[in-house]
Amino acid sequence: MIASICATGCSTVATIACGVAGNCICDPDYYTIPRIYSGVFGDIGILRGDYAGRGVVLLDLPVSAVADTVALPYTVVTQTSKGNLCESREKSMHR
Repeated sequence: MIASICATGCSTVATIACGVAGNCICDPDYYTIPRIYSGVFGDIGILRGDYAGRGVVLLDLPVSAVADTVALPYTVVTQTSKGNLCESREKSMHR
């Protein structure tokens, strides 16, 4: 079951979808999420933080890397035009 959930690169799908809808939930204390390789960055942020479900994230990470690579033409354009999905508090304070 876990393999079928992660077969879609769930972090990639989630971050691209929230970027389109404009409703990303970010944790500014921990990490920045760029649009390029957003699924991988989201997974790494979860692994670095104190979150449940880290085992599923380890399974999702390589799948998200592949899905992010496939999505590169779209994410490069949106990164250039719209910027990061989430900014860490430290980076946003320096602007």
